[in-house]
Amino acid sequence: MKLDELSRLLIDRDPDDWPASLAGLKMDDPGLAGRDAEARALLAHPAGAASRQEKKSMNKSILLSLAALVLVAVGVGIYLSRGGQSDVPAGVIQIVFGRASLALQQESRELTASQLPPAGLPFAEGSILKTGPASAAQLIFRGGIVSRIGENTQVTLTRSLVQEAGSELTEIGLEGQFSYRSGPLKGSFAVRTPTAVASVRGTEFNLSSSPALTILVVHDGQVDLEAVASANKARVMAGQRATVDAAGNILVGPVQAVDTIERAQFQRDDDVFRKYGTGPLNTELELDSEEAIKKHYGRLYTVRLLDGREYTGYPSFHGAVLQIHTTYGVIEMDRTAVLSLDELK
Repeated sequence: MKLDELSRLLIDRDPDDWPASLAGLKMDDPGLAGRDAEARALLAHPAGAASRQEKKSMNKSILLSLAALVLVAVGVGIYLSRGGQSDVPAGVIQIVFGRASLALQQESRELTASQLPPAGLPFAEGSILKTGPASAAQLIFRGGIVSRIGENTQVTLTRSLVQEAGSELTEIGLEGQFSYRSGPLKGSFAVRTPTAVASVRGTEFNLSSSPALTILVVHDGQVDLEAVASANKARVMAGQRATVDAAGNILVGPVQAVDTIERAQFQRDDDVFRKYGTGPLNTELELDSEEAIKKHYGRLYTVRLLDGREYTGYPSFHGAVLQIHTTYGVIEMDRTAVLSLDELK
């Protein structure tokens, strides 16, 4: 059985059954026979286990992410069996759209989708992942943490530690666009930008940073935010956004329509994300029905503008420009013109 077949097999199964299913599988790679202990350990880790009620509320996107965690474990096993580092990596780079680069210990390599191994590329402490223009990547961290980064973004894994009690301690540095999703964590996950530090316990949020400003948008759970310059602190709850400037000022307010667009952008289904990433839409592609748009991009939305106009299609942003792929083609506008965004089921 191939790794992608394993992922598909586990998507529709109860996560409690995954360790037993994994143990009973015969994999094509002979090196995997002695390496599935890491997979079982990751799947059994309390940080990655959700309650029965939480599992019922998971959508297929979360299940896809958890299935990808199996690939992380198997990929780590392959990496170690081939003479990798002695410490288990914090996770793997699973998807690359466009162009990216990975640097570790003064060595750098270019990354494209065709160059990634089937189980992903290990992402170890000290690694620096960069994406170029109109590019993106997905990383899966230990404990079932799914993160995606947008174009012109740099992520540095500054610290990764499994403590004696089994809790995870992960810290990353960020400049650019970052999306995070996880269940409850046993341990901590922190994101440091030039102006702020965001501390996470298990939630969903988007983070955008530059040398002068950090923007945090929390869609589920809560995030503790601390300004670097002033040590000011704020707890940002679901449905709120916060900005932190270079002077250390923190401003908290409600989520805006553009934040909902960004969330939809980063929540694309994996197959769609692999092909289209988070860059601009395919302006050359003609889709003659709303069903065709939904099939192509995975989702369909109604976009309402401040001037009263309304469009049905798939929204995407590229910098300050909002693009909507409709049956009439791709329409472009300033993304601040959006009043609301609603997904059509």
